[in-house]
Amino acid sequence: MHRNPLTLLLAVALLAACAGGSDGSTSGPLVVTGSVVGSDRLPVEGARVATRTADGWRSTTSDVQGAFALQVDGVPYDLAVVRGDQVDLYLGVTRTNPQARLALPAGGLGALGATFTTTITGDCGGAGCPPAGYEGNGQLTFTTGTAYWFGTAQPPGSAGTYNLAWMGPAGTLFAMYWACPGTCAASAPGAFWLARQDAVALRAGVTTDLPALALAPLPTAPLGVNLTAPQGVSPQAMMGFALGTPAAYWLHAAGPAAPGAHTFLVPLAQDLRTMVYVTASPGGGAMTSATCAGTTPTASVVDLALRAVPSLLEPLDGATLGAGTRFAWSSEPGAVHVLGLVSSTTGAPDFHVTTTAQTFEVPDLSALGITVPAGAAYTWSVRSQPTTVDGRLAPTSTAPIPPSQFTSSWSTQSATRTATVL
Repeated sequence: MHRNPLTLLLAVALLAACAGGSDGSTSGPLVVTGSVVGSDRLPVEGARVATRTADGWRSTTSDVQGAFALQVDGVPYDLAVVRGDQVDLYLGVTRTNPQARLALPAGGLGALGATFTTTITGDCGGAGCPPAGYEGNGQLTFTTGTAYWFGTAQPPGSAGTYNLAWMGPAGTLFAMYWACPGTCAASAPGAFWLARQDAVALRAGVTTDLPALALAPLPTAPLGVNLTAPQGVSPQAMMGFALGTPAAYWLHAAGPAAPGAHTFLVPLAQDLRTMVYVTASPGGGAMTSATCAGTTPTASVVDLALRAVPSLLEPLDGATLGAGTRFAWSSEPGAVHVLGLVSSTTGAPDFHVTTTAQTFEVPDLSALGITVPAGAAYTWSVRSQPTTVDGRLAPTSTAPIPPSQFTSSWSTQSATRTATVL
């Protein structure tokens, strides 16, 4: 199966590279100890982890806990992980405790699963849910501190059976409901309700009957946003809600968002974080987005700026690929760029390269056992974000998330081009 490079959680897999700035002069050999987890934050066993050395490649495999130890020649170094047909590389790593997060669930562990039943109660402030003249939506989220699950909540008063695609320790289950005046495609939410249960324990292969979740109305506070955007785009707003750790957001429609001043109502509750996400699609598969997230709005207006999407320079659309092919693009300075090559050909691996550079040259990968069928069809694009290579490998924190003011960020995705392997 081949994934679109717009995945929210980037896979880390194996690819040799001749870019990366690992001169080894900043330190002698050292052992880095890290881990490999899936998109569900569960450990991945048997992933091949490697680093490029002066003599070739040195590799190991992750254990049942997803952990690995690997000697590198110095820092910065290039860290690579391979699992199935995912082939990604992080260039110029200095972190000594990297956590590689793959784009797919952990697999065998994720297949265990659990089921629970519950009924959500409450009238959402009126004779029905949502109140008359509003469109309502709801979600259930189960979070354990390291992993999370989302599901669409049944309307209040309706019993629901929910299946989790993974199994974890005891955690927090919460139901979030919101209502938009008219429709959520045309307006942002104007009212919110929350129900939560802590210390919820679920078991693999067992259906757990949980007590009813009773919705309670939430107070709100206004969040002022000033949006700027390139000409010719039509931004749309979305909102997401996260409770506890990790802060994972399931985004939902919250109306159009033309450039200028906007006010969003933000629900207030213990441990609850809200994200406002504004996105626009210039065409050709390109996307630009800006976000802000936090717990407590202040009187200060948050500036959200949609950036220009990366411009692809070479190779040209329809080019042939092989060892030595050079990729180049132009994007925001001071950002990290993810070059993604995704194939529609059976047996051809997908590649992702994370780098601060704006060029990449394809090396010969045969020594690593990575082969690409002749004639394999690929699409490629570049995604940019204001982070660091080490930041993308930061271990998942299990500490409670402290209250915070809203802070902003951005992300861009280029249009796509096609290519064929020689």
